[in-house]
Amino acid sequence: MSQSEFPGAVLAKGVSLAFSEGQGWLSVLTDLDFAVRPGEFVSIIGPSGCGKTSLLKLLTGLYSHRSDVRVSGEVFVNGASSTSARMSRQIGLMFQSPLLLPWRTVIQNLLLPNELIQDSPETPQDPTVILEQLGLLQFQDYFPANLSGGMQQRVALARLLMYRPRILTMDEPFGALDEQTREGLNQDLLELWRQESPTVLFVTHSLQEAVFLSDRILVLTDRPASIYAEVQVSVTRPRSLDQKFTVDFLNAQKELRALVKEAWDEQDAGREKGVDR
Repeated sequence: MSQSEFPGAVLAKGVSLAFSEGQGWLSVLTDLDFAVRPGEFVSIIGPSGCGKTSLLKLLTGLYSHRSDVRVSGEVFVNGASSTSARMSRQIGLMFQSPLLLPWRTVIQNLLLPNELIQDSPETPQDPTVILEQLGLLQFQDYFPANLSGGMQQRVALARLLMYRPRILTMDEPFGALDEQTREGLNQDLLELWRQESPTVLFVTHSLQEAVFLSDRILVLTDRPASIYAEVQVSVTRPRSLDQKFTVDFLNAQKELRALVKEAWDEQDAGREKGVDR
């Protein structure tokens, strides 16, 4: 499959990534092959430190000009190479922390990307519309310090959506939140995804969250990470919190847990035998 056969989403072919480390290189990703269809919601799970965040940064072009990063293989996003000088606003990245500027109000934080790149051909959305969608309109003039952690993450999500990116890459954005707040944001994200149909790559350590959100789940091995398995989630859509207690959902989560354990056990056994991945 070539990039021209897969417009509007993500294609990775034989991708490996390493970081400069002293006199050598630390291998982080190795020989990744996967494709994400337009409008598909794909979660990525794997051990801490295996390279999930590095994969998202690679997809968004953040390593394009770094001499301490070595990339091989091909990555195409929206039909263009992710190593191009400037990635389109059509792909966005949301980090684990909201990264809001504390001296700017909620609405000022949303407008910051437009101020930094004033020659962008893309037109931003009306920020008040996004804030209303996420239940934040009455807090538009608040500073981040006056918001809860969940509200700050909603602001970060709103900022991500300002240019209606066709691809959202999200690095465990709700992992630090309490369960109730996290579930609320999961529902918000699914509703936005239903309305706008972006392609989503979502990193999480929560198997339940992965099953609840995803069409498909990529299971990575430990570093240097490769893809151990791809899991198709059969739970029907649209999804509600009540589905988490259904037999289908619990079975899907149980099967994913067993597969993850199999991947980790197999890798641990390889280490004990002196096999280096």
